[in-house]
Amino acid sequence: MTTSPHTFMDVLNNPLSQYYVSVLMIIVPVARIFQRAGLSVFYAAFLLVPWFGTVLTALAMVLQRWPVLPPKPAKQKGGAA
Repeated sequence: MTTSPHTFMDVLNNPLSQYYVSVLMIIVPVARIFQRAGLSVFYAAFLLVPWFGTVLTALAMVLQRWPVLPPKPAKQKGGAA
């Protein structure tokens, strides 16, 4: 008794496989975004953690100070002269 091997479409019908295929398509652009923001590109590796990794990647982008951004101008005290 032999079993037939899984076809490529059978593998893609698995939700976890679909997740990893989509991660493979977006991990390089996300790493470039981190690089351009002056952050470590290794934060894009959080995407490899299924479902929760998307939240981790977004939090890594949102909660860190971006070194590439210019400093905020100091507020002037007093009224306009």
